[in-house]
Amino acid sequence: MRATVIRRRAPSAPLRLLSVAYALTPVSPAACGGTEQVAAQLAALHVQSPYVERPRLVTVAAAPSQLPGRVVRTHAGYWAAGAPPADDAAQARLAAAHDAAALAELRRRRYDLVHVQGASFHRHAAAVALPCLWTVHLPLSQYPPEAFAAPPCNLFFQAVSRTQHRRLHRALPPPA
Repeated sequence: MRATVIRRRAPSAPLRLLSVAYALTPVSPAACGGTEQVAAQLAALHVQSPYVERPRLVTVAAAPSQLPGRVVRTHAGYWAAGAPPADDAAQARLAAAHDAAALAELRRRRYDLVHVQGASFHRHAAAVALPCLWTVHLPLSQYPPEAFAAPPCNLFFQAVSRTQHRRLHRALPPPA
């Protein structure tokens, strides 16, 4: 296993956060999905926070996402047809393009933390020299089994319920 070097920031510096939303659904305060609502609330709270002198949150989200702060919008033509692609191959291509946009943003600017809310970016965590916090929204059975088999040391998990936390604890290997 490759060692991961995590950069440290000055304690008084604002946290620079890259939020990677779910790739296939636009994010807005009116979104119906839990993942999208969390991303929208996080963006709004971060921008409105009295503790943050300048917002340092950038969200990678599917167009036409409507969020405060800076948004990197991906696959703009996806929702023009009015419905998501039904086949797995098309969805995988869109997720890969979304992840590529997040990785490009990480190369463009310095961040302190990557907050992953989608179902695919975890595959890139080992290549990112930052802590990655993955909020796991779906039942674990909805994710590929390899997602929990041998996570890199910089990938941390946040369950959205006590039940999911117990299941996640059983699914992950013991700490090394």
